[in-house]
Amino acid sequence: MVQQDQPDAQSITKIEAEAQSGSKIADIYDGGESPQVAAEPGICTAADVRTAPEGFEIPGEFDGRLTYYAMRYFVLVYNTDMVKESEVPKNWDDLLDPKWKGKISMGDPTVPGGIRYILTSLMVPESESTWGEDYIEKLAAQDVQFAQSEPNVPADVASGRFPIGIAVYQGFYEDVKAKGGPIAAVFPLDDGGNFMSRTGMCIIEDSPHPDAAQLYINWLYSPEGQQALAEKNRSYGWTPEAPGPEGTPPLDELKRVPFANSDPEFNQPYFDFISEQFKK
Repeated sequence: MVQQDQPDAQSITKIEAEAQSGSKIADIYDGGESPQVAAEPGICTAADVRTAPEGFEIPGEFDGRLTYYAMRYFVLVYNTDMVKESEVPKNWDDLLDPKWKGKISMGDPTVPGGIRYILTSLMVPESESTWGEDYIEKLAAQDVQFAQSEPNVPADVASGRFPIGIAVYQGFYEDVKAKGGPIAAVFPLDDGGNFMSRTGMCIIEDSPHPDAAQLYINWLYSPEGQQALAEKNRSYGWTPEAPGPEGTPPLDELKRVPFANSDPEFNQPYFDFISEQFKK
């Protein structure tokens, strides 16, 4: 295995060029835009996973060309020098306390980014009785401040620019935390409003080492692989009893909102509503 890290757009262009030329080098594409690659015909092929628990349906899309194998979570972060332990928000409703007005940071929900999907997940039919549009209106009325970008939210909190940051991808938080900043995270939220992002891979069709690619995805779904995801990648596997990363509950005990829907037509009305509420 030779891992190549590069921007998604560059990786996608390379994979597409290899597919068109018939000279394929990569065996697996695993990245943030895996669904985009798997959606294209003639690039990926279905995984044959035989290591998951009996009766467990392997999650995927595009006729099996995309195989989900891990989930990462989003957290609420706070500056430990600015927020008392007794005052730390533990759920979405806690953010509506008047004392946090103008003091909450997040990514800009009016432009493409993960925050729009998280807020949408609070409004879909499965969630609307708990949060819904009424909650989004109240959150917007808190004069939430936008960071320069979503990765900047935990850095702004650690620097003391804001005491609270919301909808922060765990990797962004962990990077800032590792640098020793006065920052901590809340996960899981005690109201069940936890958002997870999916990590998927596609096995390249007619790749040089198809058996190795299939062995890899099978290892990830084995008990050993599910444990390794929690310990080494700080992510959740997909099997019902998949352990959580250290300090988090196992998957079957974690309450969460629905995954983001990738259908643009489904999302657009929600995105429009969000943009209207949060426009500056």
